[in-house]
Amino acid sequence: MTPSNEPSISLISLTNEAATRVLDEAETRFQAGDYVGAGAIFHRAWDAGDQPAGVRYATCLRLAGFARPALQVCQKIARSAPYDLAVRTELAWNLFEVTLQPLQIRHDLAALQQAASAILAQGAGPATAQAVFVVLDAAVAQGDWSLVAAWCDRLRPADLDDRPPPTVQPGAFSESPRLRWYRHKTRALLMLNHWAEARSLALQAQGLYPHRSIFPRLAAQALAGQGKLLDAYEELQALCARWPLAWPPPMDLARLAQQLGRGDEALRLACRAALLPGEDAQKTALFALLADIIAGQGEFFLAACHVVLARSWHTRQHLAYPAGLKRLEGRLRAALASAGQSFPDVTLGGIAAIRQRCFTYWQAIAKIDN
Repeated sequence: MTPSNEPSISLISLTNEAATRVLDEAETRFQAGDYVGAGAIFHRAWDAGDQPAGVRYATCLRLAGFARPALQVCQKIARSAPYDLAVRTELAWNLFEVTLQPLQIRHDLAALQQAASAILAQGAGPATAQAVFVVLDAAVAQGDWSLVAAWCDRLRPADLDDRPPPTVQPGAFSESPRLRWYRHKTRALLMLNHWAEARSLALQAQGLYPHRSIFPRLAAQALAGQGKLLDAYEELQALCARWPLAWPPPMDLARLAQQLGRGDEALRLACRAALLPGEDAQKTALFALLADIIAGQGEFFLAACHVVLARSWHTRQHLAYPAGLKRLEGRLRAALASAGQSFPDVTLGGIAAIRQRCFTYWQAIAKIDN
């Protein structure tokens, strides 16, 4: 990293005032995105014995695309200043880019945990939280809820930033790290059947984020898990009224109606949820619920169509789909075979036709009491 207009004299020979001016120039270049020019000046200052400038030099290297050399610089500085917060913060970012980031595409939870644990042990600052969230997202994708709960406990929500990260598209829906922590931890508690703890945490998060529908939903799910189905039903009805265009609340209400033995109501609510705005990739649980409800009514081929929709995202992502969905598919294949019927076409072209067939069905059912 050698710019064409480096300072021509050594920083060692400069007065404090002159050295400050040179470092100010480096900082100005850094803020302007000239990481090569800034890095060259910071490097000279580091050679002159300025340790903070060495950390800044490492940052310039990393932002210029040289994370591995930046990591070597940080490790060298850390040997003499192992507890320096700025060093540990930059070290964490470099470890993240060099060791953890390349592992994300492999979906190897063990390797991700090992890399993230090293970042937590050696580093500090926001990169440590980001490392934890990489593990959390992978554990959620693989349905390892015990692991999700355990890794949530490696962070304190009060220490996390509550500002949403910058988004690529203006107005895009995003979550702050603190909100993500509450979502992951509450869901893990629910999946582990820790109903009372999940309810308490969901209500706490609801107070912090009153304009998000997810935490009232999770609180109602925890209430249902405690056996208070009618109380949960009332909470979900209120939630549907407050967020009429959100599809997850009526899905939850449909699931609860099914538990209460109200099959027709469950089907109608689920079909309405399917028609509300939202990407199919986000609605896999809803399609699985529809498949289960429809199978209970003896319409096995139509139920199988919904199984195909539910699993298509997992198939495209090369991820195993939920065990419950696999079991339902097995039962439907057996039922269709007994009736002399084939399982729906699951080729790419077949999925488009299946989706249209399901859409027509949702419209027919959802308007029954309109």
